[in-house]
Amino acid sequence: LIRACAELAGRGVNLELRIGGEGEERANLANLAESLGFIERLKLPGRVNDVPRFLHGLDAFALSSDSEQHPNALNEAMACGLACAATRVGCVEELLDEDRCGLIVPPGDAGQMAEALAELLGDADLRNRLGRAARERACERYSLDRMVRAYGEMYRKLSLRGRRAR
Repeated sequence: LIRACAELAGRGVNLELRIGGEGEERANLANLAESLGFIERLKLPGRVNDVPRFLHGLDAFALSSDSEQHPNALNEAMACGLACAATRVGCVEELLDEDRCGLIVPPGDAGQMAEALAELLGDADLRNRLGRAARERACERYSLDRMVRAYGEMYRKLSLRGRRAR
């Protein structure tokens, strides 16, 4: 992601990259940004206690993971109505309904991520359309209410099956 954003900055795109959270990779991220001349545009605020507030401060969201199953961070960004660019890992295609709720790129391809971000950052109508679609999908398919109902149904079925086995 840092490489993709540094590439865009080199093309004259005015952007700032914010990466929330703590971890042992923080120094490596800063060193990479420094080596690419991008350090002034990289913000590492550390632990984020108010995730919705953090996300609402963004124009777009990027998930550049090499490996995920069901990325909660992407779910949260979608629920906040952010246009997303994400790598094709885990169930990202399902979350983003193929490309209907966001842009999907191959993992490890900084050039493709840069193109996806350039598309999002350069087209407010696209950002708004994808952000609305993402929010609708997250609320419809991945809301807390839906999850609680699904768990309740699963437990009900399991308890009925257990009774029949006796």
